[in-house]
Amino acid sequence: MSRAIRIGVLVAGLGGTAVYTAPSCCRLISSARAAANYLEDLNAAGTSLNPVERIVFSLVLANSQTPQAQAQPAAGAKRI
Repeated sequence: MSRAIRIGVLVAGLGGTAVYTAPSCCRLISSARAAANYLEDLNAAGTSLNPVERIVFSLVLANSQTPQAQAQPAAGAKRI
């Protein structure tokens, strides 16, 4: 009986670790952290937004993607 409990606890721990380190879970955690940071910044800004607007704006900002810089050829480079 004791051995079965140990195995069950071990399997539950490994399963929890696998879920926590999954890529989708890591993205969720990083998005939540970004949203919390934006929410703190909006609260500190002293704007006239109500709490619902602050939450919505922080979620939008956390899920927005910044545009990547496009590689442009140097001024003296030849185009083929």
